[in-house]
Amino acid sequence: MKININKLNLDRLFGVALVLKSLNAVLEIFSGLLLIIIKPEQIIKLISVFTSQEITEDPKDIIANFLIKASHGYSISANTFWIFYLLSHGIIKIILVGFLFKRQYKIYPIAIAVFILFLLYEVYKLFVGHSFSILILIIIDIIIVYLTILEYRKHHIMEG
Repeated sequence: MKININKLNLDRLFGVALVLKSLNAVLEIFSGLLLIIIKPEQIIKLISVFTSQEITEDPKDIIANFLIKASHGYSISANTFWIFYLLSHGIIKIILVGFLFKRQYKIYPIAIAVFILFLLYEVYKLFVGHSFSILILIIIDIIIVYLTILEYRKHHIMEG
């Protein structure tokens, strides 16, 4: 019995990417639920508490200043947006990843389209918000879209 090493590696990579995507989805859902519980004023106060010592030591600290600046624009409407965004994004991802784990090939084109839409939004956020931490999500999403396309094609080749 001959095992194709490249196929085995791609299957493993696909599995790891799906696990990472699942963890990201769970974190988004948890964060959305946390935002329901914690009020915007409490978030602003927490940021102030966590950054005050850092600002005292280094008034030009980039991260602390970014957090302080971001907290000044945080409002109830921003909180509502983030609750909706995190919960809907997380729930949609967890459902799609579940179908991908179960190899439900009919869902693959939908998952690919949705992940591309999420990816486009993340790229937009990268350029507008200058949040380079989102690069990790972008890279994971590119890998997942690519691997999902490969899996879908492999299924069609095996069927046809």
